[in-house]
Amino acid sequence: MAGVSSTRDAICRMMDLPPEKFMLSLAPVPDDLFQCSKAEARSRIGYSGTAPLVVYTGKLGTDVHELRYILDAARLMPDCTFLFTGGRPSSVAALKRLCANMGVSNTVFTGFLDDSTFIRYYQLAADVLVSYYTARDHMVEYNYPQKVNEYLTTGNPVVTPDFPATRDVLNERNVIFVQPDMPADLVRGIRFALDNPEISLQLTRQAMTDMKELTFNRRASEMLRFAAALD
Repeated sequence: MAGVSSTRDAICRMMDLPPEKFMLSLAPVPDDLFQCSKAEARSRIGYSGTAPLVVYTGKLGTDVHELRYILDAARLMPDCTFLFTGGRPSSVAALKRLCANMGVSNTVFTGFLDDSTFIRYYQLAADVLVSYYTARDHMVEYNYPQKVNEYLTTGNPVVTPDFPATRDVLNERNVIFVQPDMPADLVRGIRFALDNPEISLQLTRQAMTDMKELTFNRRASEMLRFAAALD
């Protein structure tokens, strides 16, 4: 079992194993992820603003390099609201100080959420969802963030770097790719999603279609069939 094909291929090279003996898991999502309208989701999270809402749900901390890039993008996009879920009080306080030092005033930090399922409302409330991790603190050749697949089920456009490990699922038909470690290109991707609603709609429809094949039940069934077929 391997998470993505790049991991499988690396193991095959190291151990001289045939790739057909591997099954990929590809970060499946729960079958029962709930859906609701954007309006209901915003009501649930208490967002009543009119600015476009850019949402990141992930690890928070001043040592998380991807956050620096996203905050740089927020500084360049004062007409948008950038919302970040999670974070212990000390991490949130440190990030707020960082924003003040950077002159960034269009950010919202929820702090730690006791009910992890509530994060779904923030994802559904977004105009754009961002997953912007970096080789500085991730093994991008093999890392596939679970949240990317969660994002793809929301019906909202996803902006993310084009890394080898994500190519099993992501492509130009279901996400907006941007250059890594370049806040200006992250801004370009977010702007493209906001300024091209028809293209964003096409991307999100394809993403939701693709994710029907990557639920826990579907992948578990595939794994059982794969195991039964092994010699």
